[in-house]
This record gives sequence, structure tokens and C-alpha cells, in this order.
Amino acid sequence: MFDHNLYIHDNCIIGNTIEFYNNVAKDYTKKRERLVNYSEIAKLKTLMKGKFLLDAGTGPGRDAKIFSEEGFTTIGIDLSWKFLQIALNQVPRAVFLEMDVRKLSFTDDSFDGIWCSVVLPHLTVMDTICALSEFKRVLKNDGILLTIVKAGSGNIISPTENTFNQSVFMQLYSKEQYYSIVQNIGFEIIENYIFNEKGKFGKNHRDMDFIVTLCRNVKYKKELSNQK
Repeated sequence: MFDHNLYIHDNCIIGNTIEFYNNVAKDYTKKRERLVNYSEIAKLKTLMKGKFLLDAGTGPGRDAKIFSEEGFTTIGIDLSWKFLQIALNQVPRAVFLEMDVRKLSFTDDSFDGIWCSVVLPHLTVMDTICALSEFKRVLKNDGILLTIVKAGSGNIISPTENTFNQSVFMQLYSKEQYYSIVQNIGFEIIENYIFNEKGKFGKNHRDMDFIVTLCRNVKYKKELSNQK
């Protein structure tokens, strides 16, 4: 059930999420190390025109390791200091920074691609819009963004949403709702589809649906010449 007294302000949600991941960082790294979305990583890599990539919400650096080992200049950001410690030890080829996806310290047009896997569900809808706006700002024109969010309706705070028996905030979206949010930010949608974790990774995993949205940053539209 939603605890309104505990989660009144958005920053309270963020603070409790950071505490959650600091508490479970080692177990999370072990349990999630093989849950790699290789097909989605391949889609992002194929469409990127350059090699400068942001892993937004990198966690212990599992996906950043894959990108960096394949020649991408990879920067991973997170707010969990325990995750960042693990990432720094395990992924020497990437750079890791403590940073909030809602307020990125990078200059405009910095990245060719952004990977953001199951990070935005920890934000309210308004904070998700803020983060997506920041992604648009720091992506180059024609830069590629791939996000993965949890499918469903409303928001919940429940230990049943994870395997660590601790409560954490989760904002859920329908495919149409999330599509509309991303499109309204100004991204051009390339793909928008759902996968099931159990169906993708096997029967021992959660029966949970996720929305993958692959999109292109369109900052400067080419104008057609009317000259004869």
C-alpha cells in the first residue's frame, strides 16, 4: 500500500530509494548480474552515430561494462555510493559519477546515446518528465535514447516488487501513457514494445512486464527549400 506519510515529497522518494539500494547493493549485484538486455543494448549501439554514451542510473556498472568493453566512451551515473564503489572496482574502462538524472551536470549536446534501464520507475511522473528533458538537452541532435520502465498502472510501495524483501517506490506506466510522455518531450519514437521478464530470462524470474522505448533526439528539423 502507498504510505502517504513516508513519501510526501519527491526528494523523500529519492532518499528512500538511495537507502534501499545502498542496503541491497551486494545482493543486487549478484542476483542481477546475468539479467542483461542484450537485444536492447544491440539496438542502441546500432543506431548511435558516435561512441560517447551515458549510462543513466548505472547501478553496479553491469551494462556500462558491456558498452565500455565494446569501445564506447562510457560515463555511468548513480546516486547510490555503494553501487558506485562496486562499479569503480569492476569496470575500470568507464567513468562513474554521483549524479541525479533530474539535474545533469553535463553541457548541452554531450552524448551520442543514453541508456536508462529501469531507473525512471523510481521517480514520480513529474520527475520522470524532468529527467527525460535533461536527457534531451545533453543528447546531440539525432542522438539515441533507450529507456526501460515497468508496465502497469499507478504507483506502489511494496516489497513484492523486488526480491530483497524491502519496500521501494515504483511508478508504473501503460505503453500508451509512457509513449505519450516521451513524444511530448520532443523525441521521435523508433520502437515502443513490452517484454516479460519471466518470458525473456526463464521461469525462475519474475512474471513482470517492462516497456522498452527507443527514440531519437530531434533538435534541429531540416527545412525543405521552396526555391524553384
